[in-house]
Amino acid sequence: MTSLHTRHLQEVLDVSRCALECDSMDTLQSKAMAAMESSIGAKSSLYSHLSSPQTEPKFLGGTLRGVTSDAMSLWREDYHRHDPLMCYYLERHNRTNSNVFISTDPALRSEYVSSRFYHEFLKPQSIHHVMIIGLKPIKGVPFGVFGL
Repeated sequence: MTSLHTRHLQEVLDVSRCALECDSMDTLQSKAMAAMESSIGAKSSLYSHLSSPQTEPKFLGGTLRGVTSDAMSLWREDYHRHDPLMCYYLERHNRTNSNVFISTDPALRSEYVSSRFYHEFLKPQSIHHVMIIGLKPIKGVPFGVFGL
């Protein structure tokens, strides 16, 4: 177990070192996302700003890695409403301390793989597992989401 902790500490140090070397926010976002992908073995990632999560959430701007801008546009325009993980997160962000939801979570798995979102949007892109990480200040509302 010691090597697992050492590896994680090294990854944090690598991301921190990389952040200090970046000369722009775009570079920082791209390198941080690449580090997160590497850390968990993801093949793609995205970040989107989130506004007005209490009413109809709006996903604005952000960064993509390994995701087409067409797919992201479709997700922002319609499919986020059918994304079981995103819906689960937005419905529960005030009632839970967790900001991470994974498509393989047994409580969500059956809903996820039977969803329109999975069959019409993810499966055609050969995406079978998703992790979302919501960003919010303590006792605040979400202001962004990472998807891996």
